[in-house]
Amino acid sequence: WVLAGVCCAAACGLSHSAAPKSVGAFAVPAEPARADWSRDGAIAFGADEGILVWEEGRKPRRIANRDALTPRWSPDGTRLAFLEFVREAKPWGDESHYALAAVERDGSGARTLADPAGPSFTWSAERALVLQAEGGIEELDTRSAAKRRVGDDKPMSSLVGCSGGGVFGVESAEGLALYDARSLRLVRTIALPNEAGDSQCASADAVWAVGNDGSVHHYAGEGRRDFRLGGLPRGASMDPSGARLAVAVLGRGLFLVDAGGNVRKLDGGDDSAPSFSADGRRLAFWRKIGDHRYELLVMDVEP
Repeated sequence: WVLAGVCCAAACGLSHSAAPKSVGAFAVPAEPARADWSRDGAIAFGADEGILVWEEGRKPRRIANRDALTPRWSPDGTRLAFLEFVREAKPWGDESHYALAAVERDGSGARTLADPAGPSFTWSAERALVLQAEGGIEELDTRSAAKRRVGDDKPMSSLVGCSGGGVFGVESAEGLALYDARSLRLVRTIALPNEAGDSQCASADAVWAVGNDGSVHHYAGEGRRDFRLGGLPRGASMDPSGARLAVAVLGRGLFLVDAGGNVRKLDGGDDSAPSFSADGRRLAFWRKIGDHRYELLVMDVEP
């Protein structure tokens, strides 16, 4: 079913959640990427100065230098994987590509895991990463460097970064393919509507897709529900239960949508890239405050 009309300020007034807390303001070269929560509530994020980690009651500390981006916590919260932007001088001019690296939580033990690497990756186990590699999707054992191919020889475009609950999603020609994170076996494939955009989130129990036209699609079991939020999405995040989706909308703020079609407006700023905490009780998101300047905020979210 579809929400009646487009959610407007009158229908979706600001909720009574506590005011967001500021982690700090940072220079970001382009649209900021989604921050990542560890199980114990630390946040890793990328900015001009590199990869930073914020923990409650402490100032953010840098653990990787410039040209590092997209940090992702290991399941046990002891390590971070991230992408490095590598530049190489060639006789015909400079070339650049991504490499995949990892570092311990305290900033020690940094090492390159894969060079080159594609722009998307996710953890599949405590010591294994699934990454976009040349010719397809692979799992990489971070201890032995052994690799396993994911899926068959059919072309796959990229991993869905917003995944959890024991599965990860891969965009394929047939739709969104869901794989078991342990066995790497295909669980199911969902044919997404044509209007579904790049904001997709997948778990074992639910899949959300947000279209560039403001449409929101929720899949649970064999059922599908369609909502219309309106506006251009600027990132989405699913809570661990799969029952709620946080969506940032250009020029309108941050919204929370549940599987029943209820919509709450959480913030009215120039927001983007929301990210649920591991317990689903908090959201981190970015708010634009100037030219290439963004503030990272943390908000408590009622269940």
